[in-house]
This record gives sequence, structure tokens and C-alpha cells, in this order.
Amino acid sequence: MLSPSVVPLVHEGDRAPATDPYRQVFEAAGVGIARVAPSGRVLEGNQRFAEIVGRPQEALVGLNVLDLTHPEDHAVTAAEIEATLYGQRPRYTLEKRYIRPDGTVVWVHVSTVLMRDTRGEPTEFVSVIEDITERRQLQEAMNSARAAERASQAKTEFLSRMSHELRTPLNAVIGFSELLQLQTLGPLGAPRYAEYVKDIHDSASHLLSLVNSLLEMTSLE
Repeated sequence: MLSPSVVPLVHEGDRAPATDPYRQVFEAAGVGIARVAPSGRVLEGNQRFAEIVGRPQEALVGLNVLDLTHPEDHAVTAAEIEATLYGQRPRYTLEKRYIRPDGTVVWVHVSTVLMRDTRGEPTEFVSVIEDITERRQLQEAMNSARAAERASQAKTEFLSRMSHELRTPLNAVIGFSELLQLQTLGPLGAPRYAEYVKDIHDSASHLLSLVNSLLEMTSLE
């Protein structure tokens, strides 16, 4: 139900009679149309609205709009109704979610106008409801794709930068180990030192080869 502050400002009577042309438009419209009392109680909804919320048309009457609304959207829906009722605006538009009895979530765009009598008292809301589930799913898919692309680009940039940073010290290690192997700076001393230098040179060369392969992979990506 709506919050206690949302109370009927006028008596909620039975459905008002409608002319034949209105009834034809009401029932045949390709979008949902609903008449809702100031308290939030559904007075009637057309067939398309019934399809959107996944309920029989005759079962809509008497339900509160919050009975149809996803729990996470209750607060914003109630706030829009209250703001419109108490004169802050004559109408409101809202993207929200309905939840069907089987648990299916439906995204809708709701455009609502508040009707008033000759004294300016609220009589009912008239809402036009459009199912935008496919559009929202497409937007979410595009957002996910963009996020994945940004993540991939950040990964590639990181690997490339890291690889370049690694090449400089590795080249230095290889260069100095080669000088030690050539003994241009003097004898190494014990024979085992030559083995150590060879291990340093071979390990650094292997690491440099891995870094170059990593750079090549990021370049291909």
C-alpha cells in the first residue's frame, strides 16, 4: 500500500461510464492504459496493461499500483504520486519495474497525468504504460560490452607498460653478465663464479624472451 500520507482526497466511486469511441481506443491501444484512484487503487486497465503486468484484466481492479510494482521501486513510485497529488506538478513520467506473479520483471515507461474536477480536487490518475524491457536489456548489454572493452584496454595497457619497464633492467642484467663472462673487467676468480654468471645471463635472457612474447601478444590484441 502507499504510505499513510497518501490518502484519498475524493470518494473513490465505481468506474465512470465511457463513451464507445473512448472504450474502443482504451481497449485497442498498443500501450497499457490504466485509471488509478488518488489512493493508488486501480480503477481499470486495458488489455495491453493486463498483458504487461501478467494478470487477467478483471483481476486488476482493486489492486494498489504498489502491488504491481517491483519492491525496489516502491519508494520512487509513492514519491511521484504524492508530489503530483499535492500540487507540485500536474503529471509525472517514470521508468520503473513491474513484477509479474511468476516473478518475471518488466521494465516500463509510465506517463501519468492527474485529472481534477471543476473544484480542482483530484479525481484520478490516467497512466500510459509502455513496455521497455527489450530496450533496457539492450542498454545493459551495451553497457556491459563497453565495460568489458574498457577493462580489456586497461589490462593491455598495464601489461604493455609493465613489460616495457621489465625490459630495461633485464637488458642491463644481460649486458653486465656478458661483460663478466668475457672477463673484460678482470678474472672472475673461482670457477664456480663463471657458472653463477652464466646462470644469471641465461635466466635474464629467458625472462626477456617471455617479456617480448608478452609484448607481442598485447600488440596483437
